[in-house]
Amino acid sequence: MDFRIRYLHHQANLNSTEAEAKIAERDYAANSYLKDFYDIDWDDSLLYHLMINSGTLGIETAVQLIAKAADVL
Repeated sequence: MDFRIRYLHHQANLNSTEAEAKIAERDYAANSYLKDFYDIDWDDSLLYHLMINSGTLGIETAVQLIAKAADVL
């Protein structure tokens, strides 16, 4: 969450409180959409083929990993 707040703070010029509120709002909306229309829990890791922690690896490394994974498919 800290990485997401810092990233949004930098990208959208929001203070930390605004960034955290925006993230919570977006997460709630996405989770509600998936629950309402597909009856799935977006936290279920079995729904995803690839999960990358861009906060730990960085955006550039995440992009490289996604590109490599796409090449394999």
